Amino acid sequence: MDSDERQWRKRATGLTQHLVFRIEKARNELVFGGSNDNPIELPKEGCLKINCDASMVKDNPIAGIAMACRDSNGQIINGSNRQLCVGPIEVAEAMAFKDTCSIISHKNWPQVFIESDFKVVVDQIFAS
Repeated sequence: MDSDERQWRKRATGLTQHLVFRIEKARNELVFGGSNDNPIELPKEGCLKINCDASMVKDNPIAGIAMACRDSNGQIINGSNRQLCVGPIEVAEAMAFKDTCSIISHKNWPQVFIESDFKVVVDQIFAS
């Protein structure tokens, strides 16, 4: 492995860790801090909720994508993250959504709500 690849892996790992940290921080603020302005809400009884997101450094094609699946008690029951080399952030956000749908399909979960903060991608998915 050459030094460029090591550098790429180090940045990608850092982005993914940052993304997972931000998702978990938001969850902790909601559960433990009583914050009302937190966008992560628990799903209703018997349902699951997945928050998916992407993160990348400006002018760098390396992105980190992650998802966290919670039950109605707020317990994380599944999650994933990975890094990839993509163009614009819209592609990374779409890949996070696609990975989330693949996991739902693979696990055969009955009622799942997906939440993403990237309106452009969400609007494009539901417009088609």
